Amino acid sequence: MTTTNLNLTTFNAGVDPDESFENYRMILDGPTNSNMTKIDTWAMTVPLLLASVLSETSASITTINNFITNATGSAIASASLVHSIETFFIKLGEFSGSGQANFTGISQAFNHILIIGIGAGTTPLSSNGYDVGIDFNGDSGSSKYSTMQWWRGGSVIPGVENIGFFNSSQITIGEAPTSNGVYGSPIMAIIPYYSGSSGFYKTAMGFSSFVSTDSNWFSSGIQGGVYTSTSPITRIRVFINSHQASGSITRDNFLTGTKISLYGFI
Repeated sequence: MTTTNLNLTTFNAGVDPDESFENYRMILDGPTNSNMTKIDTWAMTVPLLLASVLSETSASITTINNFITNATGSAIASASLVHSIETFFIKLGEFSGSGQANFTGISQAFNHILIIGIGAGTTPLSSNGYDVGIDFNGDSGSSKYSTMQWWRGGSVIPGVENIGFFNSSQITIGEAPTSNGVYGSPIMAIIPYYSGSSGFYKTAMGFSSFVSTDSNWFSSGIQGGVYTSTSPITRIRVFINSHQASGSITRDNFLTGTKISLYGFI
């Protein structure tokens, strides 16, 4: 008879009465195919199997640990990159609704200011577009501003080209439609090196392009100017100017739905 697990030979006096004890002992402790040889072989196989399993497990654990280490390193690097972006480029203020955007107490921790938004004028005038103007530090009646603009616009292609230069009390940074509907103009301008009190005068430059189908009008242009002061800029006001073409200034309001954000970046 044999066992289930190790194929061992067993002795049963009732079944094998002719087997002597000596023969049974030889079966237990024989040289080649005895029970003891089978047990010894099995006993040697188990540690080898365990060693193999432990080796594979250890290798898997090492791989998992390396993956965790790499993932942790990537997470730390990503967090550091996000922190760097947050450090170098941050929103300083936002205007939404109608009226004029008035950003005060502007941080001096950055090199440049970016103005970005979308807007339109309130009540349509006889003209088809407004100028978007800015002034600095509450200086609204000064002769320190000089501004110029080039634009092409009209109701048919190629439209009319115009260039103008004015000494006034604001800098033009864009144009916006005289829309009482849902048509707005993108507003994007940069004020380089707005902080500090030495170096060149403060300057600004912007561009705009819009289509206002309620008045069948299109316009694209580049605008900019200079503020003849080296004082740090701590306040920026953004508004609609409906009389720039005549060289005078009327600070009008934006239409409801206008959004303008102020960003600082290094």
